[in-house]
Amino acid sequence: MNTKETLRIFFYVLSFSILISCEKEIENNEINEIEALENTNPVITFKGIPVNHRFSATPEDLTKELTKVSLKEFYNKQKYELSKKNNSSATFIETDLPENNLLAEAALNVSSEFPFNSAEENNVYLDELLKEKIELLNAPNTDNESIQRINLLIEKELEKAQSNTEQDQVAKLDMIKNDFSDLSEEEISEHLETINEYYLLNFEYEALKELATNEENIKSSVSKKQQENGISFKIDYDDVSGAYDHEQCVLSSSGYNTAAGVYALAQASLAAVAATEAYFYYANAESTYRDAFRHIFWSGLLAYHYPSVSSKVSPMNFARAIGNANESCRDVNPVDAEQMDYHNNQVGRDLWDDNTSYKKIFGATIGLNEVSVSNLKVLSFNKVVRGCFVPKFYGSNWPFNKRDYNLSEEAVLFKIKLYVPFDRATYFLGSYIWNGTDSCIY
Repeated sequence: MNTKETLRIFFYVLSFSILISCEKEIENNEINEIEALENTNPVITFKGIPVNHRFSATPEDLTKELTKVSLKEFYNKQKYELSKKNNSSATFIETDLPENNLLAEAALNVSSEFPFNSAEENNVYLDELLKEKIELLNAPNTDNESIQRINLLIEKELEKAQSNTEQDQVAKLDMIKNDFSDLSEEEISEHLETINEYYLLNFEYEALKELATNEENIKSSVSKKQQENGISFKIDYDDVSGAYDHEQCVLSSSGYNTAAGVYALAQASLAAVAATEAYFYYANAESTYRDAFRHIFWSGLLAYHYPSVSSKVSPMNFARAIGNANESCRDVNPVDAEQMDYHNNQVGRDLWDDNTSYKKIFGATIGLNEVSVSNLKVLSFNKVVRGCFVPKFYGSNWPFNKRDYNLSEEAVLFKIKLYVPFDRATYFLGSYIWNGTDSCIY
């Protein structure tokens, strides 16, 4: 090879190296620009931890105790600032905190800005499969092949739903990492409770700001839902007319009359009622397997929707407090129906707890591995299919002819407390779902 050819090759190699170097430099500059844009939020310190603060609350707001007074002050301040923008001569007018149905809608609007569980889009096909399954179970002489076919189709839908939930959890963790960009994953794990507190505080303020600045649209949305559903959200399915008073009693007596509490209660109540009406539309409501499903699914959803990135303790405490308050706030509730509701509420909470685990990296907890809403729905459904029936009234057909007398309210309560396992649903009115060798009748 002569000198000229050697120089030519050297020139080509040098040019290529310069080109690659320039492309990498451009790429790195673009990444740095994107990161700079993502982190243009002011850095504040929350309880000793630096955070890229992208919410409306001031550092001073975050040091205040969350009380009705402090929240009302923030809410009126947001309304006044908006009025001043629209009219420089606007005067300050103090108003009360908004109604719960409006606050729930505002919280829903801002929920995507936080690393909390989002409301899963309802799977209509899964609903149809579950509806078909309960009809097959109630039909005489249903063959096992039909049930197995439905079960396989349900399993495929659950795999899709769980995959989507896992992807959503990854995105939520990325949100935390971006907000607390100065922390390593180990440091995030170490300060997870404080990080959770930071998000919960800001969730309260952001919901109020959303309502203060977008009030007319929120009222319109709530009104539309009321026309579609009869009421914006309801706890007591059988007492729609008094649902607002009941709801207020539940929130106040449970100690969760906050944006987080109202939001979780609204999401859980709407989803539980919708699913119950879809699968058990033909069954009476009170103290039947329809009622059992509603309480189980609702209680699990309460835990699922309560905002938390750090622990299962606070969602479980919330679900227990709301479930208990739901019973104590009733004007009239027979002791057997009350015991049934307490029992099924616990079954639902435990379902969420047993199927939600802690997300760990090298032994450090960095969040929760949540069960999907679809899986929680099917698990609740299966609990009812395997439920324990305590027939209250004597009848000529099985299983009502197991005895030749009716049971008192106290006798039903006693049988539920003494005999029904804690991990099985229970009911005592209506028909019984036959489940072969796994039947449970007292």
